[in-house]
Amino acid sequence: MLNLIGEITKLLEQFVEVHYQWNFSKTVTYPYLVYTYTTEPLENDQSMGVYIDFDLFDNRGRDNERIETVHHDMLQYFKNKDNQVHLHDDFLIRFDSLTISPFPTGSDTLQRRTGQLYARIDWRK
Repeated sequence: MLNLIGEITKLLEQFVEVHYQWNFSKTVTYPYLVYTYTTEPLENDQSMGVYIDFDLFDNRGRDNERIETVHHDMLQYFKNKDNQVHLHDDFLIRFDSLTISPFPTGSDTLQRRTGQLYARIDWRK
């Protein structure tokens, strides 16, 4: 599973700074994304479904250009059929769907988007 976490992190880092589970940085750099995952068994022992839940944060107040650009770039990337399959030494990832929506923070400066990415993992070993 560590290889899977590393691969997901590497994939998401092309859009924004990424943290798995928590952002423990002493100095927070915006925008950033925090994610966790949940798995489900699929049709055979070599496959599993993975729900990647994430929150995207920025501190630009009403200026949402930067957070919307990350949102747009992620949607465009995963919409492209060429980017939906990733081969790793230990597994094959096939991304099926991505949802992102605004999430109210009650803050004048903090912006948040919450989303979910679904993938199917086929283990090679």
